[in-house]
Amino acid sequence: MQSTNSEAKCTAEGQAITMNNLTCSQLNEVFSSMLGPKGSNKCLVNGGNMLNITKDGVTVCKEVPFSQPTASVITNAGKNVYEQLGDGVTSFVIQTTDVFMESFKMYQDGAPITKIVEGLQLAIRDVIQYIKDLTVPLDDILLRNIALSILKSKIKEPDHLLNIIMSSIKAVEIDKKMVEIVKMDGGDLNESKFIDGLVLDHSGRHLDMPKSLENVCILTTNISMEYEQPEISSAFTFSSIKERIEMAITENDYIAKRANKIAEIAKELKEEGKSLLVVSERGIDTNSLSILADAGVLALRRAKRSNMDRITKMCGGSIVTTYEGINREMLGYCNKVSVIEMDEEKCTFIEGVPFKTSCTILIRGSIDFKRIQVLMKGIITSLRQVIKDKICIRGGKTLYLNLITKLQSKLETIEDPSKILGYKILISVYENFIKTFLRNEGAVIYKEMAKLKVNGEDERIFENVRVVENVLSNSVYNAISLLMCDEMVVTGKQLKID
Repeated sequence: MQSTNSEAKCTAEGQAITMNNLTCSQLNEVFSSMLGPKGSNKCLVNGGNMLNITKDGVTVCKEVPFSQPTASVITNAGKNVYEQLGDGVTSFVIQTTDVFMESFKMYQDGAPITKIVEGLQLAIRDVIQYIKDLTVPLDDILLRNIALSILKSKIKEPDHLLNIIMSSIKAVEIDKKMVEIVKMDGGDLNESKFIDGLVLDHSGRHLDMPKSLENVCILTTNISMEYEQPEISSAFTFSSIKERIEMAITENDYIAKRANKIAEIAKELKEEGKSLLVVSERGIDTNSLSILADAGVLALRRAKRSNMDRITKMCGGSIVTTYEGINREMLGYCNKVSVIEMDEEKCTFIEGVPFKTSCTILIRGSIDFKRIQVLMKGIITSLRQVIKDKICIRGGKTLYLNLITKLQSKLETIEDPSKILGYKILISVYENFIKTFLRNEGAVIYKEMAKLKVNGEDERIFENVRVVENVLSNSVYNAISLLMCDEMVVTGKQLKID
């Protein structure tokens, strides 16, 4: 690096592309071994010596602090791919780095960067057009195949989780925010199940509250039923103990008034053969819990706001925000509410809801919950896009063999030698991608490549068209952005950590 002043440094001529190539090579080596169902795991160790064993590309992008600027650019783009599409992060990183490395080889052989970039833009345009010609209409079998192909690349035994995911898709119009994923310790991963309703990870806080309710009306509220400190600094002074006692009694009566009004509604419902569940976003004190328990009410306090929204969408009703708003018109409804205890944990199950707008996936077993949660959310995001598009594409090694054949046939029709560079680069990239699959499977690469070219792939794998298009195109355009960098400039003072 050449120093331009005390606070800025820049690379010498030709160093930037060489440094980027070295970074891409190392990044490619890290991610390549994770590709496919038989890819290896990575053991990530954080600052607290906590282990995270994963083969999920987005987890590596998020957990590993890549300090090199080029690596940060590529991994940040990979995280954006996950947020938008839910899948394809590992493939994206591998192809981005591979496109850059193959372009660098051309550059070393004397090809101008501008001609390489022009050729890549022409080639990827033809690839995306050809992808659209390969799409097939979506049906339930193909949708299940897509979900299975994603699961198989992340976990060894995907069948049970596959059934859960397919049930959740059929139960609601897919919105990843409306699918709650809850962890319950104990048991085994195969004991995980789909709940056509909502599971809250807490229960009533009073011993006399019922554990099971049927024909249930639901009151959701953010009214506080406990004494709270004022938000501004304040103080009360009393001239006698009597005044202090009167003040405390007034406060208690003010809070108990709210609980008593809810208890009255519960008694009215009981006469009609109905019961009442109260879900509060805020606290409920001991006295209020006793009042509600005496009325046969099951009350849950400090519920998450997201769960409150899910309840109103599933069961109807509205969130009560004022004392005057506590009335029967604000209530929702469900068939059954039950409190289930598993290995010292209590969860409340809300089932038999009238509106299919939300559901819950209950994960059991002593596993890394965060890993399964990231996987589930990614699959739901990807499948939501597939259902919206109503098309899919034959994927796996077959897809890249078809792309190679298409690019080679197109190559024969191009007369301008400067425009063939991009086609040659993408052919090499897709061949390397197939070889990475085969290497991770432990196959003899040259033999399997020959078989694939003659017989094709036996296993029929289908993928999300939008994921395929975005991975193929974004990997090329991200590589082009890095190729166009002729200098790397470090600006500003470097922060020193004491």
